[in-house]
Amino acid sequence: MNVIFDFDNTLLPEESTVEVLKIALSQKPNGHETMRYLAEIAPRAFAGRATWQEKLIMLRTAMFVSKQTIEQYVASRVDALDPVLKETFRSLNDRGVKLHVISGGYTEWIAPLLDAWEVQYEQLTANRFIWLGNRVLSIRPSPLLSSKGKVQVIEQWKRQNRTTGKFIIVGDGSADQDTLRYHASDAFVSAEYFQNNQLPSMEQMRRAATPAEVRQHIDHFLTQLSPAT
Repeated sequence: MNVIFDFDNTLLPEESTVEVLKIALSQKPNGHETMRYLAEIAPRAFAGRATWQEKLIMLRTAMFVSKQTIEQYVASRVDALDPVLKETFRSLNDRGVKLHVISGGYTEWIAPLLDAWEVQYEQLTANRFIWLGNRVLSIRPSPLLSSKGKVQVIEQWKRQNRTTGKFIIVGDGSADQDTLRYHASDAFVSAEYFQNNQLPSMEQMRRAATPAEVRQHIDHFLTQLSPAT
Protein backbone atom coordinates (compact mmCIF):
# COMPACT_ATOMS: atom_id res chain seq x y z
CA MET A 1 0.00 0.00 0.00
CA ASN A 2 1.24 3.49 -0.88
CA VAL A 3 0.45 6.92 0.55
CA ILE A 4 1.55 9.99 -1.42
CA PHE A 5 1.78 13.39 0.25
CA ASP A 6 1.77 16.78 -1.38
CA PHE A 7 4.09 19.33 0.24
CA ASP A 8 2.81 22.91 -0.09
CA ASN A 9 -0.32 23.65 1.97
CA THR A 10 -0.34 20.02 3.05
CA LEU A 11 2.81 19.67 5.16
CA LEU A 12 3.47 23.41 5.45
CA PRO A 13 0.89 26.25 5.51
CA GLU A 14 2.36 28.00 2.46
CA GLU A 15 3.60 27.77 -1.11
CA SER A 16 7.25 27.08 -0.40
CA THR A 17 8.41 28.43 -3.77
CA VAL A 18 6.79 31.78 -3.04
CA GLU A 19 8.44 31.91 0.38
CA VAL A 20 11.86 31.13 -1.09
CA LEU A 21 11.36 33.83 -3.73
CA LYS A 22 10.42 36.30 -0.99
CA ILE A 23 13.78 35.69 0.63
CA ALA A 24 15.58 35.98 -2.70
CA LEU A 25 13.83 39.25 -3.59
CA SER A 26 14.02 40.86 -0.17
CA GLN A 27 17.29 42.68 -0.95
CA LYS A 28 16.56 43.42 -4.62
CA PRO A 29 15.45 46.81 -6.01
CA ASN A 30 11.67 46.77 -6.55
CA GLY A 31 11.64 43.33 -4.96
CA HIS A 32 8.39 43.91 -3.05
CA GLU A 33 6.61 45.04 -6.22
CA THR A 34 7.80 41.94 -8.07
CA MET A 35 6.67 39.77 -5.17
CA ARG A 36 3.16 41.19 -5.23
CA TYR A 37 2.83 40.29 -8.89
CA LEU A 38 4.25 36.82 -8.32
CA ALA A 39 1.75 36.21 -5.53
CA GLU A 40 -0.99 36.90 -8.06
CA ILE A 41 0.26 34.56 -10.78
CA ALA A 42 1.74 31.84 -8.54
CA PRO A 43 -1.52 29.87 -8.02
CA ARG A 44 -1.94 29.56 -11.80
CA ALA A 45 1.69 28.65 -12.27
CA PHE A 46 1.63 25.92 -9.63
CA ALA A 47 -1.55 24.47 -11.15
CA GLY A 48 0.08 24.36 -14.59
CA ARG A 49 -2.28 27.02 -16.00
CA ALA A 50 0.01 30.04 -16.28
CA THR A 51 0.55 31.76 -19.62
CA TRP A 52 3.99 31.52 -21.21
CA GLN A 53 4.61 35.14 -20.27
CA GLU A 54 3.84 34.38 -16.61
CA LYS A 55 6.06 31.30 -16.70
CA LEU A 56 8.87 33.42 -18.10
CA ILE A 57 8.50 35.89 -15.22
CA MET A 58 8.62 33.03 -12.71
CA LEU A 59 11.77 31.71 -14.39
CA ARG A 60 13.48 35.09 -14.39
CA THR A 61 12.66 35.55 -10.73
CA ALA A 62 13.95 32.07 -9.88
CA MET A 63 17.36 33.17 -11.15
CA PHE A 64 17.67 35.37 -8.05
CA VAL A 65 17.67 32.23 -5.88
CA SER A 66 21.02 31.16 -4.46
CA LYS A 67 22.09 28.21 -2.36
CA GLN A 68 22.23 30.56 0.63
CA THR A 69 18.60 31.53 -0.03
CA ILE A 70 17.58 27.89 0.19
CA GLU A 71 19.69 27.26 3.29
CA GLN A 72 18.00 30.22 4.97
CA TYR A 73 14.54 28.93 4.07
CA VAL A 74 15.29 25.38 5.25
CA ALA A 75 16.70 26.62 8.56
CA SER A 76 13.54 28.67 9.16
CA ARG A 77 11.25 25.66 8.64
CA VAL A 78 13.12 22.91 10.47
CA ASP A 79 10.59 22.94 13.34
CA ALA A 80 7.52 23.77 11.23
CA LEU A 81 6.03 20.29 10.65
CA ASP A 82 2.89 19.74 12.73
CA PRO A 83 3.64 17.05 15.36
CA VAL A 84 0.43 15.24 14.39
CA LEU A 85 1.64 14.91 10.80
CA LYS A 86 5.06 13.76 11.99
CA GLU A 87 3.42 11.07 14.11
CA THR A 88 1.29 10.05 11.11
CA PHE A 89 4.44 9.48 9.06
CA ARG A 90 6.01 7.43 11.85
CA SER A 91 2.89 5.31 12.30
CA LEU A 92 2.56 4.59 8.60
CA ASN A 93 6.23 3.59 8.39
CA ASP A 94 5.78 1.25 11.36
CA ARG A 95 2.85 -0.41 9.56
CA GLY A 96 4.89 -1.02 6.41
CA VAL A 97 3.08 1.55 4.29
CA LYS A 98 5.25 3.01 1.53
CA LEU A 99 5.42 6.80 1.77
CA HIS A 100 6.06 9.09 -1.16
CA VAL A 101 6.07 12.84 -1.81
CA ILE A 102 5.07 14.46 -5.10
CA SER A 103 5.25 18.24 -5.19
CA GLY A 104 5.32 21.16 -7.57
CA GLY A 105 7.84 22.68 -5.17
CA TYR A 106 11.56 22.05 -5.47
CA THR A 107 13.72 19.12 -4.39
CA GLU A 108 16.45 21.52 -3.27
CA TRP A 109 14.53 22.41 -0.10
CA ILE A 110 11.95 19.64 0.18
CA ALA A 111 14.55 16.86 0.52
CA PRO A 112 16.54 18.51 3.34
CA LEU A 113 13.35 19.42 5.18
CA LEU A 114 12.02 15.85 5.00
CA ASP A 115 15.38 14.66 6.31
CA ALA A 116 15.31 17.24 9.12
CA TRP A 117 11.80 16.12 10.04
CA GLU A 118 12.99 12.48 10.07
CA VAL A 119 10.39 11.55 7.46
CA GLN A 120 11.27 8.20 5.91
CA TYR A 121 10.01 8.05 2.35
CA GLU A 122 10.41 5.75 -0.64
CA GLN A 123 10.34 8.33 -3.41
CA LEU A 124 10.37 12.11 -3.75
CA THR A 125 9.41 13.65 -7.07
CA ALA A 126 9.52 17.44 -7.31
CA ASN A 127 10.80 20.14 -9.61
CA ARG A 128 14.53 20.88 -9.71
CA PHE A 129 16.73 23.78 -10.70
CA ILE A 130 19.68 23.88 -13.07
CA TRP A 131 22.56 25.57 -11.28
CA LEU A 132 25.44 27.72 -12.44
CA GLY A 133 27.74 27.73 -9.47
CA ASN A 134 25.89 29.20 -6.50
CA ARG A 135 22.90 30.55 -8.45
CA VAL A 136 19.92 29.16 -10.31
CA LEU A 137 20.35 29.21 -14.08
CA SER A 138 17.05 27.64 -15.10
CA ILE A 139 14.38 25.08 -14.19
CA ARG A 140 14.73 21.47 -15.30
CA PRO A 141 11.99 20.14 -17.63
CA SER A 142 9.42 18.29 -15.54
CA PRO A 143 5.90 16.86 -15.94
CA LEU A 144 5.05 18.68 -12.70
CA LEU A 145 5.08 21.96 -14.60
CA SER A 146 1.86 20.85 -16.34
CA SER A 147 -1.66 20.59 -14.91
CA LYS A 148 -1.72 16.76 -14.98
CA GLY A 149 1.85 16.31 -13.86
CA LYS A 150 1.10 14.24 -10.76
CA VAL A 151 -1.04 11.87 -12.82
CA GLN A 152 1.88 11.41 -15.21
CA VAL A 153 4.35 10.78 -12.38
CA ILE A 154 2.24 8.01 -10.80
CA GLU A 155 1.53 6.40 -14.16
CA GLN A 156 5.27 6.38 -14.87
CA TRP A 157 5.94 4.72 -11.52
CA LYS A 158 3.46 2.01 -12.43
CA ARG A 159 4.91 1.46 -15.91
CA GLN A 160 8.41 1.19 -14.48
CA ASN A 161 7.26 -1.07 -11.61
CA ARG A 162 8.87 1.34 -9.16
CA THR A 163 6.13 0.51 -6.67
CA THR A 164 3.03 -1.66 -6.70
CA GLY A 165 -0.29 -1.76 -4.88
CA LYS A 166 -2.97 0.81 -4.19
CA PHE A 167 -2.32 4.55 -3.94
CA ILE A 168 -3.82 7.03 -1.48
CA ILE A 169 -2.94 10.66 -2.13
CA VAL A 170 -3.06 13.49 0.42
CA GLY A 171 -3.06 17.03 -0.92
CA ASP A 172 -4.86 20.33 -1.15
CA GLY A 173 -5.24 21.07 -4.85
CA SER A 174 -6.84 20.06 -8.11
CA ALA A 175 -3.61 18.41 -9.27
CA ASP A 176 -3.90 16.01 -6.32
CA GLN A 177 -7.59 15.37 -6.96
CA ASP A 178 -6.86 14.74 -10.64
CA THR A 179 -4.88 11.64 -9.70
CA LEU A 180 -8.15 10.15 -8.46
CA ARG A 181 -10.23 11.58 -11.31
CA TYR A 182 -7.93 9.98 -13.91
CA HIS A 183 -7.53 6.72 -11.94
CA ALA A 184 -3.84 7.13 -11.14
CA SER A 185 -4.67 6.92 -7.41
CA ASP A 186 -7.36 4.93 -5.62
CA ALA A 187 -8.36 7.40 -2.88
CA PHE A 188 -7.88 11.08 -2.09
CA VAL A 189 -7.66 12.88 1.24
CA SER A 190 -8.30 16.59 0.67
CA ALA A 191 -6.12 18.57 3.10
CA GLU A 192 -8.24 21.60 3.99
CA TYR A 193 -6.69 22.74 7.29
CA PHE A 194 -4.24 25.29 5.82
CA GLN A 195 -6.44 26.45 2.97
CA ASN A 196 -9.68 25.25 1.40
CA ASN A 197 -9.75 25.23 -2.38
CA GLN A 198 -13.39 24.02 -2.28
CA LEU A 199 -12.69 21.02 -4.46
CA PRO A 200 -15.78 19.20 -5.73
CA SER A 201 -16.76 16.02 -3.91
CA MET A 202 -15.96 12.64 -5.46
CA GLU A 203 -16.30 9.01 -4.55
CA GLN A 204 -13.24 7.76 -2.66
CA MET A 205 -12.55 11.29 -1.41
CA ARG A 206 -12.58 12.48 2.20
CA ARG A 207 -11.99 15.97 3.55
CA ALA A 208 -9.54 16.66 6.39
CA ALA A 209 -10.27 19.83 8.36
CA THR A 210 -7.38 19.11 10.75
CA PRO A 211 -4.07 17.22 10.51
CA ALA A 212 -5.53 14.61 12.88
CA GLU A 213 -8.27 13.87 10.36
CA VAL A 214 -5.63 13.11 7.73
CA ARG A 215 -4.56 10.09 9.73
CA GLN A 216 -8.16 9.01 10.37
CA HIS A 217 -9.00 9.14 6.67
CA ILE A 218 -5.81 7.34 5.65
CA ASP A 219 -6.64 4.59 8.15
CA HIS A 220 -10.13 4.32 6.66
CA PHE A 221 -8.82 3.94 3.12
CA LEU A 222 -6.05 1.54 4.16
CA THR A 223 -8.70 -0.74 5.65
CA GLN A 224 -11.04 -0.33 2.70
CA LEU A 225 -8.39 -0.93 0.03
CA SER A 226 -6.63 -3.78 1.82
CA PRO A 227 -6.63 -7.03 -0.18
CA ALA A 228 -7.89 -8.81 2.92
CA THR A 229 -11.23 -6.95 2.79
